[in-house]
Amino acid sequence: MSDSGTGSWSLSSMGIRAKMTLTMILTMVVAVVVGVFGLWQMSDIAGHGKSIYQDALLPERDILTLRHHVSMVRYYSLSVATAGTEAAKQQHTESRTKEEQEVAKLLGSYKERNLTSEQRTSVEAFEKYWKDYQTQRLEADGLFAQKKMAEFEAYRNQKLVPTTQAFL
Repeated sequence: MSDSGTGSWSLSSMGIRAKMTLTMILTMVVAVVVGVFGLWQMSDIAGHGKSIYQDALLPERDILTLRHHVSMVRYYSLSVATAGTEAAKQQHTESRTKEEQEVAKLLGSYKERNLTSEQRTSVEAFEKYWKDYQTQRLEADGLFAQKKMAEFEAYRNQKLVPTTQAFL
């Protein structure tokens, strides 16, 4: 049944050892091809994962942290206004200053990122409202210090609260 004189061969003419060796070689070639393709795809997926982390999760984390610090500025501002002693007032003022510095630091680091036009517009709007809030807060603090409670409440409700709501 062997046709060795014609120079052609067939799978049926091979011995069991040769068939097993051929099968193993083909299996290894397929495994290597699948492995290389898998590694190539994995590095591509890792790149997308890194991009999602940097472009979506980090900005989201920074925004949440920024909101926290802004809320703490508001808390300490109210605490300064209602402090019973000068020592408490001083402590709340120092805490508020630290929180304001954190807001400035976070804004700076966020703006250094490669932002989309939408993100840049949002940051610029936040900065505008943040500056407005700080100016208005100083005016409200002045009214409170002068014990002009009716004017303070009106100013707070008509200016300060809407500004805060605009950027939070």
